[in-house]
Amino acid sequence: MPVGTALSSTISGVVIHAGYTDGGFGNYVAVKGQGGDVHIFGHLDSVSVKAGQTIQAGALIGKSGNTGRSSGPHLHYEVRKGSISGQAVDPMQYLNKVQGPPQASPSSSGSGSGGGGKALSNVPNQQVMGYISSSSKKHGVNSSLIAAIMQTESNFKTNVTSSAGAYGLMQLIPVHRNGSNNPSTNVDIGVSYIKQQLKKYPDMRLALAAYNAGPGNVDKAIKKAGSNDWEKVKQYLPKETQNYIPKVLGLL
Repeated sequence: MPVGTALSSTISGVVIHAGYTDGGFGNYVAVKGQGGDVHIFGHLDSVSVKAGQTIQAGALIGKSGNTGRSSGPHLHYEVRKGSISGQAVDPMQYLNKVQGPPQASPSSSGSGSGGGGKALSNVPNQQVMGYISSSSKKHGVNSSLIAAIMQTESNFKTNVTSSAGAYGLMQLIPVHRNGSNNPSTNVDIGVSYIKQQLKKYPDMRLALAAYNAGPGNVDKAIKKAGSNDWEKVKQYLPKETQNYIPKVLGLL
């Protein structure tokens, strides 16, 4: 197809990558649906969504192009089970669905429930759900992502402390402890922090790695890998962080 052709998402879900990588796809978008499959749209000329954003099927995700390792203008579309590097799934079931012209994507970074992810359905009470909803609206971060981080970090416990001194629902490190003993403040600080990482890194996996290990360590890993491609970067991150990412994504 010609460069600049508008492209719509084949599913509703959470954007886990939106931007450039030198791993071959060039500019690409990856959307994780509620069922767990990840839909990848590669070699784009431009991207219209952001990592962490919730979109609906039919939403504009970008325009076709010829970026990355590509021999000519086209769209590379594939579906994989569970993750970007998971087992390939036959995409015909999605291609056979009739979609209208692409609809404008929401401009926010992904507030809303995101279709009700696994972690969101595991929230134990309305009080914790209120913390999530309030911070989601305030910072424009997907509530399903907030819940997934929260379950992975603390299993929704408000007063848990790690061996390293991280505290509360979002397991804030000691430098953020000022005021974080209050559960609402704890969530607010944690969500503000992940929002910063989602703005910095086009790949949600890198943003989550920064939340877990710190952006400095992620930047060092990117430098060592000579690439911002997650599959190359992750080997230079701690094992804890490598294991952390699939735990969070598996709860979306």
